[in-house]
Amino acid sequence: MEAQVQTKSLSDETKSAIKTRSIRKNRVQTKNIEKPFSCKLCESAFPQKSRLKRHMRIHSGEKPHACQVCDAAFLNRSDLNKHIRRHTGEKPYACKICTAAFADSSNLKQHVRMHAGVKPHACHVCDARFSHSSHLKGHIRTHTGERPFSCQLCESTFAEKSSLKQHVRTHTGDRPFSCHVCESSFSKKSHLNEHIRVHTGEKPYSCLQCASEFSQSSSLKKHMRTHTLEKRYMCSLCDCSFPENSSLKEHVQKTHGDRPFSCDTCTASFSNRSNLKRHIRRHDTATSAKSYPCKLCGSTFSQNSSLKRHIQTHSEDDYTVLIETTMNGEPSSIDITSSNNTNLDIPLD
Repeated sequence: MEAQVQTKSLSDETKSAIKTRSIRKNRVQTKNIEKPFSCKLCESAFPQKSRLKRHMRIHSGEKPHACQVCDAAFLNRSDLNKHIRRHTGEKPYACKICTAAFADSSNLKQHVRMHAGVKPHACHVCDARFSHSSHLKGHIRTHTGERPFSCQLCESTFAEKSSLKQHVRTHTGDRPFSCHVCESSFSKKSHLNEHIRVHTGEKPYSCLQCASEFSQSSSLKKHMRTHTLEKRYMCSLCDCSFPENSSLKEHVQKTHGDRPFSCDTCTASFSNRSNLKRHIRRHDTATSAKSYPCKLCGSTFSQNSSLKRHIQTHSEDDYTVLIETTMNGEPSSIDITSSNNTNLDIPLD
């Protein structure tokens, strides 16, 4: 009884040290233990016949442990148990530092490394290091250019399987990550996390040069360019540069005549949709509920503002207009100059 009490009073650090020594001792014993059961297909050897039997399934492809919910099958029962938690949503392995929880103890270990800053997996090409071996594998493909994961619905390829999964959702419309506050749903968990901050008001990304705070890391990056005056987006048609891609696109449209909005009736094209809509009204003048005619030349317009602009195109001579009147039963000639065009009897409203 006293021994139990003493064990309970041990600190977490002491317990961890005891566990570490125990693991190391078991590893030494495992190295020295006799392994009489050898695999005939590879160089593996085992101390027990049952372990050799499980090993042989790797060569035969046998997967005797099947999931009752889906078609998945596994070599070992432990792998099946981990898989089942995906269906049940059970996450028994919780992080003591934050609120994260995991279905697999190995995932928890990898997560804890993020808090501790431990990154044991190093890239042999550059100085990058990672807390997870799979992250390292994905990173190495940025050097090799390998993209082994292909989409079956289009020609897109990816360096990581997780990226392929996220891409497939653009075809299926699947949005598995739902907000518990509103009805919004997202295809990526990271997008959900960013959205939740709209409800909580949390702004974890702070500027080190001023007091500004942001809910998204991308917003912080954009903000930092206001301090550094970095303009990374260069115009290929002139020497202008911009801190954001959206500003560059707007510049190209307005300055260099990029006109992606085309009229289906004629060959006219415009830099923005609103200008195209105004243009289309010109084609609809005949059926327009209200048209604006020019009394100088007879042209008609669908907008009063267009008529006003048109009137300015007439020369001073054009303002000498013959107007039939009933005065003395004869036409009267009225000289209306461009400098005094307010005398022009044209309804502009």
